[in-house]
Amino acid sequence: MTSALNGDGVEELLNRLDELLGSDTTSLHLAIAPQDGEAIAWLHRHGNVRQSEPDGEGITHVDVDLAGPEMGRFEKKFPLIVQDALTEFVDAAE
Repeated sequence: MTSALNGDGVEELLNRLDELLGSDTTSLHLAIAPQDGEAIAWLHRHGNVRQSEPDGEGITHVDVDLAGPEMGRFEKKFPLIVQDALTEFVDAAE
């Protein structure tokens, strides 16, 4: 039990909030082809999609935050999309 009056449990509450909002969130920019619409729908259901816009070539650019477990699930379900994003990131860094 947490009490705002006497401070009981506040430290535990703050620790729990840190766990829930913690640093295990991954922010991604993904370029998703039209045939991978299922991936876009999945991201909207399981992630925090900050932006989703198609370009003139039909590619949808998605900025999304995924919690650790959801990132793992997305990577397992759509490995080629994640691989393409990592390749693009590495190429941009060089």
